[in-house]
Amino acid sequence: MDKHSDKARRGERAEALLSDPLMKEAFETLEETYIETWKAADTVEARENTHRLMASLITLKAHLTSVALTGALSRTQKRELRRGGRW
Repeated sequence: MDKHSDKARRGERAEALLSDPLMKEAFETLEETYIETWKAADTVEARENTHRLMASLITLKAHLTSVALTGALSRTQKRELRRGGRW
């Protein structure tokens, strides 16, 4: 499998995950839970721990989005290469 096909396949998987209703629900539920937990935290340590959880959730979503966008770009590049375009 060439690099474009692999990136395109990974991108499609990431897009499927990001658009999956259960994953969307999980991201929303966790975000709401973390925000409420952060607001209710009564120590600096509790707030910092909740902040780390939120940052990890954001990082995960950003990574999946990046993989999805890379896959879309790779599909476009592969189409252009088939047409004789330059990438």
